Amino acid sequence: MALETFFQSAGDVNTLLLLGLIIIVSGFVSGLSGFGFSAIGALCLWVIPPAQAIPLLMAVSMTNQMTSIRELRSSMKPAREWWPSGPAPFILGGLAGIPAGVWLLKSLDSVVICAVVGMLLIVRHGLCSNQKQHASPAVVKVRPLRSVRWVG
Repeated sequence: MALETFFQSAGDVNTLLLLGLIIIVSGFVSGLSGFGFSAIGALCLWVIPPAQAIPLLMAVSMTNQMTSIRELRSSMKPAREWWPSGPAPFILGGLAGIPAGVWLLKSLDSVVICAVVGMLLIVRHGLCSNQKQHASPAVVKVRPLRSVRWVG
């Protein structure tokens, strides 16, 4: 039933092709950088309503990150070392935020959600652009691949 509703709201073949292209480009960017899937995937909000775009992005993003975990498993800390300096606080924070996120997604109008996300991005950009850039020595020594340099 959920897929039927998705395809009804997605509409024609061109819309589905555009969604596919957005997801592919999001995966490409995430594969190059290790993050940013949902930042690029947010373009889906122009194509389908947030109530359908956000679960779609979450499902595909989780699948994408699970493949990354498989590749990076050997360099990850053991689970017993996840607290307090590992990923456990972030996982717990994410789990705690799920009920509020689901409630907001069901309660707010899609125009309000898009406006709030847009304003948060503008504020975050303003905060980041006013900070001085401090690169660690490890970051300075890393040379990006030529393909990453041209794409990024």
